[in-house]
Amino acid sequence: MTNNQSVRICGVDVTNVSCVEIEKAISRFLQENIARQVVTINPEFLYTARHDKDFRAVLNSADLQVVDGFGVSCAFFWRGKRVQCRMTGVELMWQLLDHADRGRLSVFLATNAFGLTQWQDMHNVIRLRYPHIRVIGANMDPHAPHIDPETSADIVLCNFGAPYQEMFIHMLKDRNACRVGIGVGGAFDFATGKVKRAPHWMRRCGCEWLFRFAQQPRRIKRIIRAVIIFPLYVLRGK
Repeated sequence: MTNNQSVRICGVDVTNVSCVEIEKAISRFLQENIARQVVTINPEFLYTARHDKDFRAVLNSADLQVVDGFGVSCAFFWRGKRVQCRMTGVELMWQLLDHADRGRLSVFLATNAFGLTQWQDMHNVIRLRYPHIRVIGANMDPHAPHIDPETSADIVLCNFGAPYQEMFIHMLKDRNACRVGIGVGGAFDFATGKVKRAPHWMRRCGCEWLFRFAQQPRRIKRIIRAVIIFPLYVLRGK
């Protein structure tokens, strides 16, 4: 998806689409028999993309980019543009599941076998809220994911974390194994209640990273990259 309001950041041409355009694109993708990849762009993604050409290529080849992250909005502002819609992976996941329930579609959950949430945990959450969705899944090693070649679903949600989830979805796209695939990061942990989300006001003002750091201090390296190093890249025009 192209947009004349796109901004090139860390080698990625980040498109600037509205919330209405996102909704329309997802609805269209789910009506077609072509595999599509949706990516959520946040500062950590762009930091990684600057140093990983394969990941950068996957982000640039995505069928839909959604801005996720206050830092990306600031980067657009620094370039003289305003982000039309900022949507987190959690919000996008629920939007996809709303579509799946209305259309009685199937969802495959590719979960990190070493993470907090296993696919069975997320299955229980989805089934309580969306009775018309057929849910299947598997717990995998993000570094060496294996999926039965015969497995397919309308929607694939993957929580391996970047860049592994995007590379995995890209592989499924090449196989045409789904209609829409998206990496959702920590969305499963939020949905199951294993990790608490920051208050709305903190998310709005770009301070969610502080709340997550308080809960998960081991994220310090990731936070430094997103909150300190990434802005320096933007200021230097990289």
